[in-house]
Amino acid sequence: MAYNASTDVWFQYFNSNGLQWVILLAVYGFRALWATLGIMFNFGIVYITLKSKSLRGSCNILIAMESAFALILDLGYYVSFLVVIAGTKFIRYEYCFWFLIVPCLLGDMAQMTMVFTGVDRLTCVMFPIWYKKRNAKCHLAFVWFVLLCYATYDFVINYIDYLNSKQL
Repeated sequence: MAYNASTDVWFQYFNSNGLQWVILLAVYGFRALWATLGIMFNFGIVYITLKSKSLRGSCNILIAMESAFALILDLGYYVSFLVVIAGTKFIRYEYCFWFLIVPCLLGDMAQMTMVFTGVDRLTCVMFPIWYKKRNAKCHLAFVWFVLLCYATYDFVINYIDYLNSKQL
């Protein structure tokens, strides 16, 4: 049996007229304000890392990459807020997909970058001599390669789901 959003209890509740619009506006407005805070702080991390010559280590670069990815993810939180402000409440998945695919992909890449940052710190503590001798540029190139492969895989999976949802 296929999922039908019009029979979903939460969809029916928030799609009806009344106080529900205010609840959606408050929830998505708070989330947009929180995202604005995240955008400012993430931008600060990226800016300071780019401007400071002492923050050129692989860990600092990984943290700046994660902040740049999270910055774009935070921009995606404005979509639902703007949809509610426009009075629409909900948009179809086929439109939502194209608005949110880039923030979602970069959010997933931010999570993977956090893992790489943790591995970077662990190798720094566990193998300090090897860590100092290794080629940081090759390490970061490997991280970029893995992230791009992961983002491609993630996009393909989501795009297949998008195509399947059009057939419902």
